[in-house]
Amino acid sequence: MRQPERSGQISDRGIWWQIIGFTVVGGGCLTILEVFSGSEFWAYQWFETTVTKLYWAFVIPMAGLFDEARKMFETKMEIRRAARAKVLAKARAEARREERQKYNSRVDEALQRFQVSDELAEFLRGETEDAE
Repeated sequence: MRQPERSGQISDRGIWWQIIGFTVVGGGCLTILEVFSGSEFWAYQWFETTVTKLYWAFVIPMAGLFDEARKMFETKMEIRRAARAKVLAKARAEARREERQKYNSRVDEALQRFQVSDELAEFLRGETEDAE
């Protein structure tokens, strides 16, 4: 997948996060308004005024909150991806080292069995430098 396509998908996800967030907040507000309707408690009266008359003032801050939440999840995904890459690189290096040790032990066994010259032994072990 190319990078420009991925950027479009990420920005589309931000819109969906906002839609989901507004839906959850709206549902919560409706529930509170229904359950506590008619209450004389000052906190509920402030809440009712805010939700029914000042809702437009909180649209932009809420959109920003949902967008930051989306960015936080993207950052966590990048951290996980980097950790996964680090673990895979370490596993590959360990596997190469183990295979090299197995190869060297097999070469040593063959060298002892066939009594090969030192130059050929160095070549088979990979210890020689290329002559220029």
